[in-house]
This record gives sequence, C-alpha cells and structure tokens, in this order.
Amino acid sequence: MSASKPKLLKKIRTSTSKKRSVDTSHALEHFKSALYTWTLDDDCIKWSSNAKDILSFQKTSLPMTGRHYAAITEPGCGMGRAEAIAADAVISHPRGMPYHLHYALRLNDDTIVMVIDSGRWFADHNGHPSVAHGSLTVTGLADPGLLPAQTKARSEFLSIMTRNCRTRGGLKNISVLAFAIDCDFGNGTGIYHSIHDHPHGLEILDEVITRIQSSIRRNDSFFLQSDGTIALALMSCSSYDLELAACHLQGKIAAEPIATKDGDIRLTLRIGGACAPDHATTSLQLLNHAVEALQNTKTGSAEIKIFDGLARTYAEMDKALGTFLGTAELLSESSLHNNLVLARRPLHDAYSRLPALHLVGAGHRNRNCQVDWAEHLHHAADIANLSARLDQHLMELACSELADDTDKRFILPVSAQTLAEKDWPVHLANYLGSHSGIASRLLIGISETLVADDLALMKRRIDSIKALGIGVALLDFGNGLTSPELLERLAVDMVLLDGALIQNIASATDNRFYVRNLMDMAQGKDTAVAATWIEDERTVTLLSDWGVQYLEGRIKTNTPAMEEQERRIA
Repeated sequence: MSASKPKLLKKIRTSTSKKRSVDTSHALEHFKSALYTWTLDDDCIKWSSNAKDILSFQKTSLPMTGRHYAAITEPGCGMGRAEAIAADAVISHPRGMPYHLHYALRLNDDTIVMVIDSGRWFADHNGHPSVAHGSLTVTGLADPGLLPAQTKARSEFLSIMTRNCRTRGGLKNISVLAFAIDCDFGNGTGIYHSIHDHPHGLEILDEVITRIQSSIRRNDSFFLQSDGTIALALMSCSSYDLELAACHLQGKIAAEPIATKDGDIRLTLRIGGACAPDHATTSLQLLNHAVEALQNTKTGSAEIKIFDGLARTYAEMDKALGTFLGTAELLSESSLHNNLVLARRPLHDAYSRLPALHLVGAGHRNRNCQVDWAEHLHHAADIANLSARLDQHLMELACSELADDTDKRFILPVSAQTLAEKDWPVHLANYLGSHSGIASRLLIGISETLVADDLALMKRRIDSIKALGIGVALLDFGNGLTSPELLERLAVDMVLLDGALIQNIASATDNRFYVRNLMDMAQGKDTAVAATWIEDERTVTLLSDWGVQYLEGRIKTNTPAMEEQERRIA
C-alpha cells in the first residue's frame, strides 16, 4: 500500500508543469467576486477586503449581519441565501451542502443588481445550519424591462415616499404600516387563517383594497407585497400618530364582515408599523422595519406592534448570551474529551487520484455513528474565546493517530488564539517529543487572514514551526491579502485555494484568470497548490491541467481498487 502512495513529505510535490511568465502583483484587480463567511448563531457576516467595491456599497453600509442582508434581498427575484439554506435544512452532509443561487439585491430605493451566490453551508451537531461560506458576484444592474411587476410596484412605492418626504437629513414625518389579513373560515373554531388559504381569497382581497382606498388620504400610497401582505405609506404621520393610525386602519377594514356566496367572513389584521425619522432615514429601511414589526406579531397576543430597535437589540443580546453559554458547555473539557473526534477530508493526488493526505479538524459522530465535520465548533470556539482549548484537543488526537499509523499525513489548522500564545512553539515541540517520527507527516494550517492581520507574528511562528521539521500550509488562499513578496517571505510549503473560488470555477469564467494567477504566484515560489470544494470531473480536469497537485471534493478514482482504498482510508 505504501509503495503506491504518492511521496509527500518532507518534500511536498510541486508542479512540474512549465511556469507561466505572468505578473501576479495585481491579481486582485481581476477578481470579480467577494468572499463571505456567515455564522448563523451570532448572525455575523465577514467579508473579503474587496467586498465594498465589488458590491457597489459606496453609498450604503456593507451588510454585516444576515438580518441586514436579508433585508436588501429583493423579494420575488429569485430565492435568496437565507431562504435557500432554510429550504435545504432538512438534510446535511459532512462536506457541507453546496448552493448556487441567482437573485437580486436592492442597494437603495431605486438601484437593483443581479447577483450569483455560490457556496456551502455546514450543520452543527443537531443538523441545523450553522456556518455558510461562499462567493458573491454582481452580474450587473437589473434590466427594468425584465423585472417582475411586483418589483416595479415596490420601486414605485419607495420612490413615492422618497419624493414626498425626503429632506436633507433623510425622510421626515412619514410612517409605514405593513399588515397581514387573516379570516375566519366559518367553521366555528374562532381560528383565523391567511386569506390566501381561503377559497374566496381573491374576492376578499378585492374588498379589502376597496376599503383601504376609501379610508386613506389622497397622498397616501399602498401596494400588495409578494408575500400577500400589504404596505401602506402614510404621509405627514409622526410617531405620535402611528399607533392611532394603525387602530383606525384596523377598524376600517376589519370592523364589518365581508359577504360571500358561502356566508359572511370575519377578518382580523396583524399590523406592524415604523416611522421616520425615528426608526429609519431611507424609504427601504422604513419599509423593512415595518415588515419586521409585522413579523413580531406572530409571537404574543398583540395585533399591533411598532418597530422597537432597542427591544431587538436586547433580544439579539439574549440570543448571543444563550449561544455563548451553550458553546461554553459544548467546549468544556469533559465534553471535548467524551465527544470530540478527528474529522478528515482527503486531499487526492491529482495524478494518481489516491488520497495523499488529509485536512483534519473537529468532528462529531452522527446518529449513524459516522464522523461529520463540525465546522460550527471552530467558529463557536472563536466566539467564546476557547479556540486554544479546542486546538489542544485536536493536536492530541492528530499526534496520536500519526504515531499509530505511519501512512497517515495530516494538515491541522490552528487558530489565532493558539498562535498568539508565546509558549505554543514549546508545547508543539513537546508533542513531537512524545510522538516521535510524526514531524515529517504533519503540516500546520494557518489562515491567510491571520497572516494579513499580524504578518510579523505569523512569520515568527512559521519559522518556529519549520525549525521543528513540520510543514506549513496557508489556508483559505485567495482573499486578496497575500502578495508574491509576502508569500516568499513566509516560505510556506503548500497553499489551499479557498473553496468558494473553486466550487463553480468551471462555469465562473470571470474569476478563472484570478485563480490562475494565484496558482502562478504559488508555483513561482515552488509551493504546492491544493484545491478544495471540487464538485465535478470538469473542474478536476481544468485544475489538473493548470498544475494543481492536490484535490479535495468529489473526486472520481481511476479504478475499483482505488475506490475501495479510498473508502478504507477515509
């Protein structure tokens, strides 16, 4: 078995293909996508350094939370990221669940762009979505002629608010009520359901619109949203009048039943409200906050709720505290000792298609006793400031397995907290001392982001690691933070291209030049290149022709014997 395995370490195989003479110093200029990581537990989004320019957010703030991002995702123009992940959440996969989405973002009241969103989400130990990582590409401004009628009506609604109530400091003296209409199906239960589920739903909706038109003022405006709710803009309506206006609307629409051929139908309204400038400064913000208040009526007995930013902040703080406490329990010494296992992702030799080494990390056993990759543990540990504890347990597991099996070769990522510890190189040397013969089969993985954050410290740590005979792999390579000069100073043995760049590279032609330049940058320094998140044989062929040495993902083996060997090793 060992005779057929590619020889990897101490000398990692580098490309034998002819190097291209290409200037890679401006590679990022050819990168047309922004990379992101969304942690669902704390709802935070981290973007690559080029995100603001790529996504044209010069006039608005870059969305740093999933809630903010969902608010600018245009309804009715394709399934958005949060919606797609929620739809797929009934299943998960150890390698993560890939997605490839086309939808629209509304950057402001009258600017809509079309985007391609590719990535994958990873589940926590309960199978719930926990982390999503991917790339976002703007394909251009949306063609107004191709937009759905609902989107055009929404744009007109926002424009009316802006024209009538905009001042130099933003909107003033305008309120928005978003309301959902429920009706009694006449079965005597007193339980109300959405009118869209009623057989006379359209007839009821027509009567509701008639009642709205007869009760609003000339300058007020309303429109039917894509989810069936109605948004009503009230001009010259301040925060003092908002709740009174909501009660008035409720009385006008729901006071009298609606007659149908099957009998009278009683209505009830759930209303959410927001006003400017108290709750928002733009029309889009105002509408989104009213919709958010409407969603809050689903919990509790109140039929009318006014947007409360402070209450939302407290709720987010409570959720963050609960997440922190749960994480602390999950990462306790006893829990890690009893439940933590080493998860592996094989990196295949591009020539032989045999697993050459494994990227390892935190794992847990699922209901079928199979090991799933616990991506959420690494992010949770970072939030709870417990990354060093997790790294310590993973190092113990990895060293023990390497000592027990001389055919195994691992890439073990370590966190910023671990690398910042002054004595960590000493601890690493102690691990090698108690597990002799493993140094040449171990690489320490360091994220490119950490290198950019503190180059001097990372260079010292890399020098210390290599002095012990251990290799170094640069992870998540390709976010535009590493120059050829920096790569030469670090003298790493391998780079792993960020999976978000690779997953759809066979079809994402705009970013191919950027990825090719990244490879030339690494190969020009005799650094091995690995690619992750490969989904098809077309991508395998493309990357192999470019000189990538190691491949991770859906890799077809060449013979039945190799397939059996891969199953045994993985």
